[in-house]
Amino acid sequence: MKRFKLSNVLSLVSRPENVQPDKTYKLLGVHWYAKGLYIKDVRKGHEIKAKKLYKVEKGDFVYNRLFAWKGSFGLATEEVAGCYVSNEFPCFQFSNSDPEYILWLFKDEEMWDRCSELSKGSTSISRKRLKVEKLLSLDVPLPDLQQQNTLSEYFQAVESTVHILKGQLNERSKIITDLRQSILNQAVQGKLVPQDPNDKPASVLLEKIKEEKDRLVKEKKIRKQKVLPLIEEEEIPYEIPEGWEWVRFGDVCRIVSNLVDPKEFLFLVHVAPNHIEKSTGKLIDLELVSEAGLRSKKHKFNPGQIIYSKIRPNLSKLTIVDFEGVCSADMYPIDVFINNKYVANYMLSSYFINLVTKNDNRVAMPKVNQDELNKVIVPLPPLKEQKRIVAKVDQLLSLCDQLEEQLKVSEQNTEKLLQAVLHEAFQSEETKEAVEV
Repeated sequence: MKRFKLSNVLSLVSRPENVQPDKTYKLLGVHWYAKGLYIKDVRKGHEIKAKKLYKVEKGDFVYNRLFAWKGSFGLATEEVAGCYVSNEFPCFQFSNSDPEYILWLFKDEEMWDRCSELSKGSTSISRKRLKVEKLLSLDVPLPDLQQQNTLSEYFQAVESTVHILKGQLNERSKIITDLRQSILNQAVQGKLVPQDPNDKPASVLLEKIKEEKDRLVKEKKIRKQKVLPLIEEEEIPYEIPEGWEWVRFGDVCRIVSNLVDPKEFLFLVHVAPNHIEKSTGKLIDLELVSEAGLRSKKHKFNPGQIIYSKIRPNLSKLTIVDFEGVCSADMYPIDVFINNKYVANYMLSSYFINLVTKNDNRVAMPKVNQDELNKVIVPLPPLKEQKRIVAKVDQLLSLCDQLEEQLKVSEQNTEKLLQAVLHEAFQSEETKEAVEV
């Protein structure tokens, strides 16, 4: 397959217009990875700093000079015809070529690497620009028009297959998510492990917790708790096994407030809601206080506590920490007087999520305050049963983790499929012939 300079098939086109203060302009951006153009903003002329904008018409080939290395290329469709770009977005018209085929060239990761090598600018890669003359100097495999059309149809068929595979994988991912939730819900209903009549009932455990709290109050280690309301029958969502008790969250947990200046704890770990994976309690991408650049006061937490995000409680951002650190003021460090893993499992269940979100009408920033959290009802099993439940949940959720890892491998292979096809078509030895000017 012969190779030609892009200047053989792309011609720069410019439709400049002076910005009018009272005119409304639809401004375009170009998605990374050659995923097309989109309307990123709508502004009046007086809100735009530039004196000139450039009109885009249907069929234009457009790229972002700053992000060519990220595959920021696209074809203008009917939906964006008549919209505008800045001078950072050169536009081209095609000649003697299939526009879809040319776009497929720019969906190849190898092309992004070549664009990166040709981009010049500051030391920061995000400020390197690919100039028009450098783009047009790129040599590409260019068969006859009929073969371009055939290849475009083939690539489209492969991409459609990839979309179908991704959809199937997404469905499997949802099934695993539902399975996780089912395991947690069964656990906190007493349906996951058998009850043992020899276990001391939860009422005995409650008496011990009360004694422990009284001792801590007497030693002035904690404050005396406000009296929590009795649990009404209409609050109870399901029947629990014999030996269990319905209690308030505040009966078995204590929300701790320990605000500190983070600058005094630079080498402790900082935990914010974005460091906790949604609905699993797994910690991700942790950083030290010194790395986070924190300024405002944060809560200091201790090993064994549950850290719970009061913001957007429907996301179930909570984790058990086994280290000392500081957390966002939008999070609660929680002391637990029973098995902390059992409490965490309950807090991840849909029953708990429904209870903490049912009365919140704040659309922009839903949150749960301390009083609301302390009043949430909790199904309390005997202490030994809590341990059996936790062990079984750990075992079953570990299997879910394995299934998710297998899915991730499948997703990665699916992502590589289209790139492998493009690489074979554009980068194989057969396509690496002499360049014709």
